[in-house]
Amino acid sequence: MRNVYIVVIILSALVLGAIIYGFTVVGSPGKQQALKLDQQRITDFNNINYKMQTYYGTNDKLPDKLDDLTGSNLSLKDPKTKLDYSYFTLTDRSYKLCATFETDSKDADKSANYYYYDTKNEHKKGYDCITFEIPDYY
Repeated sequence: MRNVYIVVIILSALVLGAIIYGFTVVGSPGKQQALKLDQQRITDFNNINYKMQTYYGTNDKLPDKLDDLTGSNLSLKDPKTKLDYSYFTLTDRSYKLCATFETDSKDADKSANYYYYDTKNEHKKGYDCITFEIPDYY
C-alpha cells in the first residue's frame, strides 16, 4: 500500500512539473490570448496601410477618416474592445494608427511562438501609435 502512495506522489510531481514546464515554454493561456490579439491588431494596421496606399494612389491624398477606405476584409475595429482604431494624419503623406496593445512588442519577441514583428510595427503595452508613410512611388 505504501508503494502505491509513492507511485502516486511521483506521478503527481511529474504531471505538475510538465504543466509548469509547458507554461514556461509556451506561456500562460492569458499571455497567448494577449499575443494573438496584438497580432490581429498589427495585421489590421498592415491591411489598413495597404488600403491607404491604394486610396492615396487614386485620390492623391490621405482619407479624412478610416471609414473612407473600402474593402471586404478590412477591419477598422479593435478585436477585443470593438472600438474603432484611432487615425491621425501627420503630413500629406504620413499618418499614425493607434490602439491599446496588451503586450510590448520588445518583450513579445522573446516568445518562440510569437508572430514576427517588423521594426516599423514596434509598440508598447497600453495605448500606442504606429506611424506609416506613403511611399514616393504613389
